[in-house]
Amino acid sequence: MISASRYKKIADLINDAQDRGNDIVGYLTAMTTTLSNSEILEDSIDRQRLEDQINASLDFIVNHHQLYAGQMVNFVYILQKYIDDNYTTINDFLVDNNTQVKAVFANISRVVGYPIDASNIEDVS
Repeated sequence: MISASRYKKIADLINDAQDRGNDIVGYLTAMTTTLSNSEILEDSIDRQRLEDQINASLDFIVNHHQLYAGQMVNFVYILQKYIDDNYTTINDFLVDNNTQVKAVFANISRVVGYPIDASNIEDVS
């Protein structure tokens, strides 16, 4: 059986990897704002090329980091199934080991059919 500390480390890594997309989108959005306030003429070809690259990057980030990647979802499903098969439930495992997971991981877990009680999710406030 996987230890609670290793489970927590894996859950946090999945959470943090998936959560990076939000930060990147913020940076790219700031780039767009900065570009729109720049001296480059709005109808210039150079500005259009720059905006196109930012938009292509945004599309990539949304598709690969903000939406849950299939591989990530499959991994969380297998991890949660393993815990569920070898313990009574995910929530019992977390409570019995005094462990909480982060919100993004908990949401992926919910998506794959293993909802995590709010009391087992870290408060980020």
